Amino acid sequence: RLETARQLLAEVRSVDDARAIRDVAEAARIYARQARLGLEAQNDAAEIKLRAERKLGELLAEQEKHPGGTINRSQAATGWNKPARLHDLGISKSQSSRWQAIAAVPEHVFDRHLADVREQGRRDGTTELTSAGAILLARQYRPHARTL
Repeated sequence: RLETARQLLAEVRSVDDARAIRDVAEAARIYARQARLGLEAQNDAAEIKLRAERKLGELLAEQEKHPGGTINRSQAATGWNKPARLHDLGISKSQSSRWQAIAAVPEHVFDRHLADVREQGRRDGTTELTSAGAILLARQYRPHARTL
C-alpha cells in the first residue's frame, strides 16, 4: 500500500490532487487510531500524509505567487491569468509554510527520518510519525537570516 501511495504521489501534478491524498491519509490515520488497528497501521497512514504534505510543499513552492491586491482589469483583458490565492486552494498560510519547509528537507534525510521514527515505534510501541516531528526536522534546513 505504501509503495502504491508513493507512486501516486510521484505522479501528482496538482495541489488539489495532492491535497485529496493528504486528506484521505489523515482520515485513515485517525480511523486506525480509533479502531485500535495498531501503531504500524497508524504510521503507514501518517507516512502517506507526510509524503503528501511534502509534495504539496513542492507544488506550492513551484507555483507562481499571487501579486496581492485587486488585479487591474487591463491585465484580464490581455489574457493574463492570475495565480490562485492560498485561500482559493483551501490552504492557510501556516499550512503552506509548514509544507514548504518539509519539502525543503533533502529527500534522503526525510526518508531516513521516517525510517528512524518507524523503527523507534517498533521498539517502544508508542512513537508515532507526526507532522510536528517533520517540522522539527525541517527547522534544521531552514535558511538562516543574515545579520549585518
